[in-house]
Amino acid sequence: MDYELVSILSQTATGIATLAVAAFLSFQLRLQRKESVASAQSELTNGLAEVGRDIYKDSELTDIYLRGITNYETLNKEDKHRFNVMLWSYFMQIQQLWETNHEEDKVKSYANIMLNTGQGIVAWWENMGRFVYPDEFIIYIDSLLQSED
Repeated sequence: MDYELVSILSQTATGIATLAVAAFLSFQLRLQRKESVASAQSELTNGLAEVGRDIYKDSELTDIYLRGITNYETLNKEDKHRFNVMLWSYFMQIQQLWETNHEEDKVKSYANIMLNTGQGIVAWWENMGRFVYPDEFIIYIDSLLQSED
């Protein structure tokens, strides 16, 4: 028997088996990534709902929110701080959803819901929001605001 032929066949079989394992692992990693993204998006969506629940469960926060969306500039120092934290948290969730590049319609919807709530939200964005997020996200939110005009 030709040992050289056996060696070549063995190496070929080993190479094919290695490629099969690599293809399987690649498939598994893609599946795992999709599951991870879906889980993260679910958590972020729950976070958005939680911010909304917090606003409406606490009558003091409800009052601050309602005054803030109407006229952000008239809030006193403490109320403005609480309003800032509420909106920072809400838009942070949106930013993280946006960064997953997966469900653009949801992101746009959640952002527009808040942006269209009142002039105080736009004032907050101009005075606070645009200074705490990455440039690409600022451009995205600005594009949503411009499409409203």
